[in-house]
Amino acid sequence: MLIQDLEDFTPDHLKEAACRQAAELYAEARRTGIIAAVRINSLESRGTEDLAAVIPARPQLVLLPKAVSGLQIAALARELDRLETIHGMLAARIEIVPTIETAAGVMNLAEIIRASVRVKSALLGAEDLASDLLAERSPQAEEIAYARSRFLLEARALSIEPIDAPYTFSDSEGCERESRRSRRLGYRNKSAVLPAQVAVIHQVFTPGNDEIASATKIVHAFEVARAEGRDRPLVNGLWIEPPAYFNAKRLLERAHMLESLGKEGGLG
Repeated sequence: MLIQDLEDFTPDHLKEAACRQAAELYAEARRTGIIAAVRINSLESRGTEDLAAVIPARPQLVLLPKAVSGLQIAALARELDRLETIHGMLAARIEIVPTIETAAGVMNLAEIIRASVRVKSALLGAEDLASDLLAERSPQAEEIAYARSRFLLEARALSIEPIDAPYTFSDSEGCERESRRSRRLGYRNKSAVLPAQVAVIHQVFTPGNDEIASATKIVHAFEVARAEGRDRPLVNGLWIEPPAYFNAKRLLERAHMLESLGKEGGLG
């Protein structure tokens, strides 16, 4: 997805001009098969103004920065309800993506997620989170390792999709290393702030041909074994039990989904 950031990435004197660009930007995103999203300012600052300006352009997701409580999410949901009614839009079609960028946000993630049915995913921050922790930022990201793992665990437990923090350093090699670590943890999505890193993230998070072949072999072997009355097959020295079988099936489903998106123009 493409996120128009009206918060920290847009200087104050350019925020109104950025809002005026929303209609053209979202239309172009949709034309090319990309999800159009917007990151607003907090409702306590100028977030309500941001929403009034961009909702007529019909973003599919609204990201709330520095989310720390369910009350914030509920307030945003009410404002979206009001604007959708005013503009004749289908109710509750715009999703809310809380951006978790503080220690309080990480600790209160369950409350934040449960505050609205509009929340189907959440995004972990990196720079603001490290700053809030008084941590020293590093390419290895040890300083946010606990937050990254806890965020993933709670998001999965509450059945929403966790989006990993961006790699905010400039080297593609570091982005690839971090992306691979994130995927091993269980993340299926990662944000980016540098356009050059998008291709790296796509490459890491898209199942490769060898992975697809291995998963296909596992699924086939397990299904044959069960059809023959055996509890599990042996594949490349590994006894394939149900968790490995289901993981392989999920990988194949994801590969098929991403292939379909690519054909429709949603992945570059």
